[in-house]
Amino acid sequence: MSAPPPAAGAAAADSSDDWRKSVPQSYRSEEVRNIAKVLASLEPGATSASKLMLAMRFEDAIFQSASSLADHRKRLTKRLKKVQKSYKPPSEASTASAADEAGLSAAQAARKRDLQTERELRARFGDELRFIVKHAYEA
Repeated sequence: MSAPPPAAGAAAADSSDDWRKSVPQSYRSEEVRNIAKVLASLEPGATSASKLMLAMRFEDAIFQSASSLADHRKRLTKRLKKVQKSYKPPSEASTASAADEAGLSAAQAARKRDLQTERELRARFGDELRFIVKHAYEA
């Protein structure tokens, strides 16, 4: 996690109601990228688009429920550690049996699932996702 921006910390102390408005988008984008990296380390086979979308939803849920920037950072850190600790990768046996039923190799079945997830994400978040990807490094 990156360090909180100085302006956001000062504004959070002034007014707890509008602390979210003082947090720069670049800070939140950096948090999302860090979350996506953690998710990528847990499940390397998933598509980067699905990890990014999950990371954005994860960060936004915590951002909306936090009472301050410090609380936001604390909750993010705690939840990510909990996810890392409790994560169980999908078993090879269940993947292989599902692939055998469809007549596909495990790699083909994984690719098919990734493509389906990507199609669903594009259908649901197409324009927003394109905007975020296009402007991610500008933020």
